Amino acid sequence: MGPALVEALLSKFPDHEDDEFSKFIENNNHNGKWLISSDFCINAPNHPNRTWAISIIPMDDDPEKISDRISLAIPKDLKHVKNISQQAIDLFKNTQMFHFAFILKGHQNIIPYATGIKDPEATKNYISLLISSLNNSDCPRERLKPFKLLLETSRAKGFNHKLFADMIATASLLSFISVKLIRRGAHLIGLFPDRDKMTSWCDGVYSDFVQLYIAGVLEKHKEQTSCYEIKKAVPAATQNNGTWYDDFVRLPDYLAGVIAKWDIDSNIIDSEKQKSFFINNIVDAKNIATIRITFDRELLIEKIIAKRR
Repeated sequence: MGPALVEALLSKFPDHEDDEFSKFIENNNHNGKWLISSDFCINAPNHPNRTWAISIIPMDDDPEKISDRISLAIPKDLKHVKNISQQAIDLFKNTQMFHFAFILKGHQNIIPYATGIKDPEATKNYISLLISSLNNSDCPRERLKPFKLLLETSRAKGFNHKLFADMIATASLLSFISVKLIRRGAHLIGLFPDRDKMTSWCDGVYSDFVQLYIAGVLEKHKEQTSCYEIKKAVPAATQNNGTWYDDFVRLPDYLAGVIAKWDIDSNIIDSEKQKSFFINNIVDAKNIATIRITFDRELLIEKIIAKRR
Protein backbone atom coordinates (compact mmCIF):
# COMPACT_ATOMS: atom_id res chain seq x y z
CA MET A 1 0.00 0.00 0.00
CA GLY A 2 3.06 2.18 0.28
CA PRO A 3 4.02 5.08 -1.98
CA ALA A 4 6.68 3.23 -3.97
CA LEU A 5 7.41 6.00 -6.47
CA VAL A 6 7.81 8.55 -3.66
CA GLU A 7 10.26 6.23 -1.90
CA ALA A 8 12.23 5.71 -5.11
CA LEU A 9 12.55 9.46 -5.68
CA LEU A 10 13.61 10.11 -2.08
CA SER A 11 16.21 7.35 -2.37
CA LYS A 12 17.55 8.73 -5.65
CA PHE A 13 17.66 12.30 -4.34
CA PRO A 14 18.45 12.16 -0.60
CA ASP A 15 18.82 15.32 1.45
CA HIS A 16 22.35 16.72 1.27
CA GLU A 17 23.78 20.06 2.25
CA ASP A 18 25.21 20.48 -1.26
CA ASP A 19 21.93 19.57 -2.96
CA GLU A 20 20.46 22.65 -4.69
CA PHE A 21 16.91 22.02 -3.51
CA SER A 22 18.05 21.40 0.07
CA LYS A 23 20.01 24.66 -0.05
CA PHE A 24 16.94 26.44 -1.37
CA ILE A 25 14.78 25.13 1.50
CA GLU A 26 17.41 26.02 4.08
CA ASN A 27 17.76 29.57 2.74
CA ASN A 28 14.03 30.26 2.43
CA ASN A 29 12.35 28.36 5.27
CA HIS A 30 11.60 31.50 7.27
CA ASN A 31 8.25 30.57 8.78
CA GLY A 32 7.56 26.96 7.73
CA LYS A 33 4.87 27.94 5.22
CA TRP A 34 5.12 26.90 1.58
CA LEU A 35 3.12 27.18 -1.60
CA ILE A 36 3.34 24.48 -4.29
CA SER A 37 1.78 25.19 -7.68
CA SER A 38 1.64 22.70 -10.54
CA ASP A 39 0.74 22.46 -14.19
CA PHE A 40 0.95 19.71 -16.76
CA CYS A 41 1.66 19.33 -20.47
CA ILE A 42 1.05 15.65 -21.05
CA ASN A 43 -1.22 15.18 -24.05
CA ALA A 44 -0.18 18.00 -26.39
CA PRO A 45 0.51 17.08 -30.03
CA ASN A 46 4.05 17.69 -31.33
CA HIS A 47 5.44 17.79 -27.78
CA PRO A 48 7.90 14.90 -27.22
CA ASN A 49 7.72 14.92 -23.41
CA ARG A 50 4.84 14.24 -21.03
CA THR A 51 5.72 16.89 -18.45
CA TRP A 52 4.63 17.63 -14.89
CA ALA A 53 5.96 21.02 -13.71
CA ILE A 54 5.94 22.04 -10.05
CA SER A 55 6.96 25.38 -8.53
CA ILE A 56 7.81 25.84 -4.85
CA ILE A 57 7.50 29.26 -3.22
CA PRO A 58 8.03 30.23 0.44
CA MET A 59 5.01 32.04 1.87
CA ASP A 60 7.10 34.68 3.56
CA ASP A 61 4.74 37.42 2.40
CA ASP A 62 1.01 37.87 1.93
CA PRO A 63 -0.10 35.46 -0.86
CA GLU A 64 -1.80 38.34 -2.70
CA LYS A 65 1.47 40.25 -2.82
CA ILE A 66 3.29 37.18 -4.14
CA SER A 67 0.55 36.77 -6.73
CA ASP A 68 0.86 40.41 -7.79
CA ARG A 69 4.63 40.10 -8.27
CA ILE A 70 4.14 37.08 -10.52
CA SER A 71 1.34 38.76 -12.45
CA LEU A 72 3.48 41.80 -13.21
CA ALA A 73 6.15 39.63 -14.82
CA ILE A 74 3.95 37.00 -16.50
CA PRO A 75 0.39 38.33 -16.90
CA LYS A 76 -0.59 35.65 -19.45
CA ASP A 77 -0.12 31.93 -19.96
CA LEU A 78 2.72 30.84 -22.24
CA LYS A 79 0.39 29.96 -25.13
CA HIS A 80 -0.99 33.50 -25.12
CA VAL A 81 2.33 35.35 -25.49
CA LYS A 82 4.30 35.86 -28.69
CA ASN A 83 7.68 36.32 -27.04
CA ILE A 84 8.95 35.69 -23.53
CA SER A 85 9.65 39.01 -21.85
CA GLN A 86 12.75 40.01 -19.93
CA GLN A 87 10.56 40.36 -16.82
CA ALA A 88 9.57 36.71 -17.14
CA ILE A 89 13.18 35.64 -17.61
CA ASP A 90 14.22 37.62 -14.52
CA LEU A 91 11.37 36.16 -12.45
CA PHE A 92 12.48 32.60 -13.13
CA LYS A 93 16.04 33.50 -12.15
CA ASN A 94 14.76 34.51 -8.71
CA THR A 95 16.37 32.00 -6.33
CA GLN A 96 13.56 32.52 -3.80
CA MET A 97 11.60 30.08 -5.96
CA PHE A 98 12.47 26.55 -7.06
CA HIS A 99 11.00 24.58 -9.95
CA PHE A 100 10.89 20.91 -10.89
CA ALA A 101 10.07 19.53 -14.32
CA PHE A 102 9.32 15.80 -14.31
CA ILE A 103 9.24 13.93 -17.61
CA LEU A 104 7.41 10.60 -17.38
CA LYS A 105 7.93 7.86 -19.96
CA GLY A 106 6.26 4.44 -20.16
CA HIS A 107 2.85 5.61 -19.03
CA GLN A 108 1.32 2.12 -19.07
CA ASN A 109 3.67 1.04 -16.27
CA ILE A 110 3.06 3.91 -13.84
CA ILE A 111 0.48 2.03 -11.77
CA PRO A 112 2.64 -1.05 -11.00
CA TYR A 113 5.62 1.08 -9.95
CA ALA A 114 3.62 3.64 -7.97
CA THR A 115 1.20 1.33 -6.20
CA GLY A 116 2.47 -2.23 -6.54
CA ILE A 117 -0.54 -3.25 -8.69
CA LYS A 118 0.78 -5.63 -11.34
CA ASP A 119 -2.46 -5.68 -13.33
CA PRO A 120 -4.14 -2.32 -14.00
CA GLU A 121 -7.48 -4.13 -13.93
CA ALA A 122 -6.84 -4.84 -10.24
CA THR A 123 -7.16 -1.14 -9.43
CA LYS A 124 -10.46 -1.58 -7.60
CA ASN A 125 -8.91 -4.26 -5.36
CA TYR A 126 -6.12 -1.84 -4.49
CA ILE A 127 -8.61 0.88 -3.58
CA SER A 128 -10.73 -1.60 -1.56
CA LEU A 129 -7.67 -2.69 0.43
CA LEU A 130 -6.75 0.94 0.93
CA ILE A 131 -10.19 1.74 2.38
CA SER A 132 -10.02 -1.35 4.64
CA SER A 133 -6.62 -0.26 5.89
CA LEU A 134 -7.89 3.26 6.63
CA ASN A 135 -10.94 1.85 8.41
CA ASN A 136 -8.69 -0.26 10.62
CA SER A 137 -6.68 2.83 11.55
CA ASP A 138 -9.80 4.66 12.79
CA CYS A 139 -9.64 7.11 9.91
CA PRO A 140 -12.40 9.77 10.10
CA ARG A 141 -15.36 8.98 7.85
CA GLU A 142 -15.04 12.32 6.08
CA ARG A 143 -11.56 11.39 4.91
CA LEU A 144 -12.84 8.14 3.42
CA LYS A 145 -15.40 9.82 1.15
CA PRO A 146 -13.09 10.58 -1.82
CA PHE A 147 -11.63 7.05 -1.73
CA LYS A 148 -15.11 5.51 -1.65
CA LEU A 149 -16.11 7.66 -4.60
CA LEU A 150 -12.99 6.51 -6.44
CA LEU A 151 -13.84 2.87 -5.64
CA GLU A 152 -17.35 3.32 -7.00
CA THR A 153 -15.90 4.94 -10.14
CA SER A 154 -13.40 2.09 -10.60
CA ARG A 155 -16.23 -0.45 -10.77
CA ALA A 156 -17.69 1.20 -13.86
CA LYS A 157 -17.15 -0.54 -17.17
CA GLY A 158 -15.39 2.42 -18.75
CA PHE A 159 -13.07 3.20 -15.84
CA ASN A 160 -10.27 5.48 -17.02
CA HIS A 161 -7.06 3.65 -16.07
CA LYS A 162 -4.94 6.25 -17.85
CA LEU A 163 -6.45 9.05 -15.76
CA PHE A 164 -5.95 6.99 -12.60
CA ALA A 165 -2.28 6.49 -13.50
CA ASP A 166 -1.77 10.21 -14.18
CA MET A 167 -3.50 11.12 -10.90
CA ILE A 168 -1.29 8.70 -8.95
CA ALA A 169 1.79 10.15 -10.65
CA THR A 170 0.68 13.68 -9.71
CA ALA A 171 0.12 12.69 -6.08
CA SER A 172 3.48 10.90 -5.93
CA LEU A 173 5.46 13.86 -7.29
CA LEU A 174 3.76 16.34 -4.95
CA SER A 175 4.34 13.98 -2.03
CA PHE A 176 8.05 13.68 -2.84
CA ILE A 177 8.48 17.46 -2.67
CA SER A 178 6.25 17.82 0.40
CA VAL A 179 8.21 15.20 2.38
CA LYS A 180 11.43 17.10 1.63
CA LEU A 181 9.85 20.30 2.94
CA ILE A 182 8.38 18.65 6.04
CA ARG A 183 11.71 17.03 6.91
CA ARG A 184 13.15 20.55 7.10
CA GLY A 185 10.44 22.02 9.29
CA ALA A 186 7.51 22.90 7.03
CA HIS A 187 4.25 23.00 8.98
CA LEU A 188 1.89 24.39 6.33
CA ILE A 189 1.92 23.43 2.64
CA GLY A 190 -0.64 24.79 0.19
CA LEU A 191 -1.28 22.84 -3.03
CA PHE A 192 -2.27 25.01 -6.01
CA PRO A 193 -2.73 22.79 -9.08
CA ASP A 194 -3.98 23.84 -12.47
CA ARG A 195 -7.60 22.92 -13.08
CA ASP A 196 -7.31 19.51 -14.71
CA LYS A 197 -9.17 16.19 -14.73
CA MET A 198 -6.34 14.69 -12.66
CA THR A 199 -6.83 17.17 -9.83
CA SER A 200 -10.62 17.55 -9.94
CA TRP A 201 -11.45 13.84 -10.39
CA CYS A 202 -13.45 12.22 -7.56
CA ASP A 203 -13.67 15.40 -5.49
CA GLY A 204 -9.94 16.05 -5.83
CA VAL A 205 -8.86 12.68 -4.46
CA TYR A 206 -5.29 13.39 -5.63
CA SER A 207 -4.75 15.48 -2.48
CA ASP A 208 -5.99 12.63 -0.28
CA PHE A 209 -3.35 10.40 -1.87
CA VAL A 210 -0.77 13.13 -1.16
CA GLN A 211 -1.78 13.09 2.52
CA LEU A 212 -1.69 9.29 2.57
CA TYR A 213 1.69 9.02 0.87
CA ILE A 214 3.36 11.63 3.05
CA ALA A 215 2.10 9.93 6.22
CA GLY A 216 3.18 6.53 4.86
CA VAL A 217 6.75 7.65 4.22
CA LEU A 218 7.14 9.41 7.57
CA GLU A 219 5.62 6.50 9.52
CA LYS A 220 7.68 3.89 7.69
CA HIS A 221 10.91 5.64 8.61
CA LYS A 222 9.63 6.53 12.09
CA GLU A 223 10.59 10.14 11.48
CA GLN A 224 10.01 12.69 14.22
CA THR A 225 8.66 15.76 12.48
CA SER A 226 6.77 18.80 13.67
CA CYS A 227 3.01 18.88 13.10
CA TYR A 228 2.18 19.75 9.52
CA GLU A 229 -0.91 20.57 7.51
CA ILE A 230 -1.56 20.08 3.79
CA LYS A 231 -4.22 22.33 2.29
CA LYS A 232 -5.47 22.24 -1.29
CA ALA A 233 -6.74 25.27 -3.15
CA VAL A 234 -10.16 24.80 -4.70
CA PRO A 235 -11.30 26.82 -7.74
CA ALA A 236 -14.35 28.99 -7.08
CA ALA A 237 -17.57 27.33 -8.23
CA THR A 238 -18.46 30.38 -10.33
CA GLN A 239 -15.22 30.26 -12.36
CA ASN A 240 -15.64 28.51 -15.68
CA ASN A 241 -12.17 29.34 -16.95
CA GLY A 242 -9.05 29.40 -14.84
CA THR A 243 -8.83 29.69 -11.08
CA TRP A 244 -8.53 32.46 -8.50
CA TYR A 245 -4.89 31.42 -8.10
CA ASP A 246 -3.97 31.50 -11.81
CA ASP A 247 -0.91 33.66 -11.18
CA PHE A 248 0.72 30.92 -9.09
CA VAL A 249 0.00 28.28 -11.75
CA ARG A 250 1.49 30.45 -14.46
CA LEU A 251 4.99 29.62 -13.20
CA PRO A 252 4.74 25.85 -13.86
CA ASP A 253 2.69 26.62 -16.99
CA TYR A 254 5.75 28.24 -18.56
CA LEU A 255 8.10 25.49 -17.44
CA ALA A 256 5.84 22.62 -18.54
CA GLY A 257 5.31 24.20 -21.96
CA VAL A 258 9.04 24.57 -22.58
CA ILE A 259 10.26 21.23 -21.23
CA ALA A 260 7.50 19.37 -23.10
CA LYS A 261 8.92 20.80 -26.34
CA TRP A 262 12.52 19.79 -25.62
CA ASP A 263 13.88 16.91 -27.70
CA ILE A 264 16.38 15.79 -25.09
CA ASP A 265 18.37 13.31 -27.18
CA SER A 266 19.10 15.85 -29.92
CA ASN A 267 18.99 18.84 -27.54
CA ILE A 268 16.63 20.72 -29.86
CA ILE A 269 13.57 22.87 -29.24
CA ASP A 270 11.77 23.67 -32.47
CA SER A 271 10.04 26.81 -31.17
CA GLU A 272 11.87 30.12 -30.94
CA LYS A 273 9.69 31.23 -28.04
CA GLN A 274 10.44 28.15 -25.95
CA LYS A 275 14.08 28.19 -27.03
CA SER A 276 14.54 31.68 -25.59
CA PHE A 277 13.28 30.55 -22.17
CA PHE A 278 15.32 27.34 -22.36
CA ILE A 279 18.61 29.14 -23.02
CA ASN A 280 18.03 31.94 -20.50
CA ASN A 281 16.44 30.00 -17.65
CA ILE A 282 16.98 26.25 -17.89
CA VAL A 283 20.58 25.97 -19.09
CA ASP A 284 22.91 26.23 -16.04
CA ALA A 285 19.95 26.98 -13.75
CA LYS A 286 20.46 26.59 -10.00
CA ASN A 287 16.76 26.72 -9.18
CA ILE A 288 15.28 24.48 -11.91
CA ALA A 289 15.69 20.69 -11.87
CA THR A 290 14.60 18.43 -14.74
CA ILE A 291 14.05 14.78 -13.82
CA ARG A 292 13.16 12.02 -16.26
CA ILE A 293 11.38 8.95 -14.91
CA THR A 294 11.16 5.93 -17.19
CA PHE A 295 8.75 3.14 -16.26
CA ASP A 296 10.09 0.09 -18.08
CA ARG A 297 11.38 -3.32 -17.02
CA GLU A 298 13.20 -1.35 -14.36
CA LEU A 299 12.39 2.03 -12.90
CA LEU A 300 14.94 4.54 -14.17
CA ILE A 301 15.18 7.98 -12.53
CA GLU A 302 17.73 10.44 -13.90
CA LYS A 303 18.46 14.12 -13.57
CA ILE A 304 18.74 15.74 -16.99
CA ILE A 305 21.29 18.54 -17.36
CA ALA A 306 20.41 21.16 -19.96
CA LYS A 307 23.35 22.30 -22.10
CA ARG A 308 23.93 24.83 -24.80
CA ARG A 309 24.44 23.29 -28.21
